[in-house]
Amino acid sequence: MVRLRVGCCGSRVLAWLCVTLAWLTGCAPLPPEPDAPPPPAQPVAGTRAGTPLLTPWMTLTGAWRAPAPVAQPLPLPMPFLAPPSNQRLNFQLPVGVALRGELMLIADAGWRQLFRLERSRDVMVPLGPFATALAADHATSLQLGSDGSAWLVEPAAGQVVQLDAAGRVRRTLRDARFASRPIAVVASEAPGDIYVADSTDARIVVFEPFGRVIRRFGEGRLQSVAAMVAGPLGLYVVDRLAQQVVVFGPDGSVRQSFGEGVLVQPRAIAVDAAGRVFVADDADQTIRVFLDGEHIASAGGRGSAPGRFGRIDAMAVDGNLLAVADGVNSRVQLLLVSPESLRRPEGARQ
Repeated sequence: MVRLRVGCCGSRVLAWLCVTLAWLTGCAPLPPEPDAPPPPAQPVAGTRAGTPLLTPWMTLTGAWRAPAPVAQPLPLPMPFLAPPSNQRLNFQLPVGVALRGELMLIADAGWRQLFRLERSRDVMVPLGPFATALAADHATSLQLGSDGSAWLVEPAAGQVVQLDAAGRVRRTLRDARFASRPIAVVASEAPGDIYVADSTDARIVVFEPFGRVIRRFGEGRLQSVAAMVAGPLGLYVVDRLAQQVVVFGPDGSVRQSFGEGVLVQPRAIAVDAAGRVFVADDADQTIRVFLDGEHIASAGGRGSAPGRFGRIDAMAVDGNLLAVADGVNSRVQLLLVSPESLRRPEGARQ
């Protein structure tokens, strides 16, 4: 009988030999390669031919501070001509977002500032303070024009302002009688009318370019107004109390309504050129996607991981990008939107 004395190092060698024999005899699986790539991320929403409808792409938590922009029209060159400073500005409570090409507008209620951000250079500049009023049913409405100007709604001040590319006030719209608490704005390129959603009386008030109210509609049809954007069919209005989206034509006629039975606490909305409607639901922090009035997919949910949200305060879409302002997580997420050819994904989660 042979006795083996195995010390500390010998026991390790013996253990290694046992594991090796187990691999050779097929009794144990081989360990993964140390440099093996991670498994592919799960798509956020339903897919067609393996292409996700919405895919997390980039998370913005702030940018380097840049000098004040020079007022000039889009497109390139961009207004940020000087190099960024060594000061990093991080978002605190982003409650509004607008997107157009490389430029973004972010309204941050923590800073009480409107920021203009250039994504490709990771720089942004404060355009000035804004009168924010946080509410449970709506956020800050922004619109970025083709000339670089910005439209901003200030519910607490009871006004809508247009700013040039440098942040200077160009126009102010105010009407205490018909729009005492504006919460959303859509400025049309032509003929130049400005549509303002009023939360006091749940209606849409139309201003002509010089600031005079020329008509209003939606009274009696809307129970509340949480958000409003422009889309292929007209004005898409989120009615939070009615749990639906109502689409009005420029003349005030109702063209479509949808979302009943699906939406619980709708809050934010974005519509792309293909007619896909993205509606954020406060009930579970999901993004419901509609097409032709039909619910075709869902994305997101509560959390802080990519593609998850603490609270979706505002959304904006431009091309194949959907920007989502998440006030609770102090960030803005950019999601890739599938091409127009995949407007209705197969196997989408209802």
